[in-house]
Amino acid sequence: MTKKSDVYYYPTELSARLISCVSHGEREQVDQIFDMIKDENTEKRSLSNNLMKFLCSDIRNSLLRARNSIKENDENAEKLKKVDGMFAEKLTLATCEDLALSLCDCAFTAKDEGDIIKDIKAYIDENYADPSLGLAKIGDTFGLSESYFSHLFKEKIGVNFSSYLESIRMKKSYDLIRENPDINVSDIFLKVGYNNANSFRRVFKKTYNMTPGQMRDSVK
Repeated sequence: MTKKSDVYYYPTELSARLISCVSHGEREQVDQIFDMIKDENTEKRSLSNNLMKFLCSDIRNSLLRARNSIKENDENAEKLKKVDGMFAEKLTLATCEDLALSLCDCAFTAKDEGDIIKDIKAYIDENYADPSLGLAKIGDTFGLSESYFSHLFKEKIGVNFSSYLESIRMKKSYDLIRENPDINVSDIFLKVGYNNANSFRRVFKKTYNMTPGQMRDSVK
């Protein structure tokens, strides 16, 4: 559906989200944001050249704010120098996206391992219900190899990733039952990221020494 073309789409909340994602080196999320920007402004609208310039100028200002939040170190100094030069160029949506992704790389190398793990834990807490959440997906999201991520996580957290994710899912399922004793037990496994009800029940019983149904009955 064609939308009004006398105004471009770049709301304040989207700008804030872009700044945050770039500042934290979250390439996948930045890609998604630019897909939305392009869809709204080039597919659903027919903007004039002037409006497109204003849009790119607003995105540039967001990226400048993100740039100012990135610490320079020995690893990213050369990259940041090149990126800073990109701000002086004439920007299009495509070059804005290239600039944003380049800043993501600089932001990532500015972090220490503790910061990376902190961000990954927050990501797991937000996405534990995703059945596809695993070493590969997190590695792709944060630009880490599976082997490095697995080693780093175990070193910093003290347990391997799969055990940590399992504990999060078990805690969430426990909370669901305690907060809503009338919940349909057969629906719980889907809400906490399991594809298979039997696998969920087996892990739950191992964790709490009772089945989900037994826990629900005890709460009632």
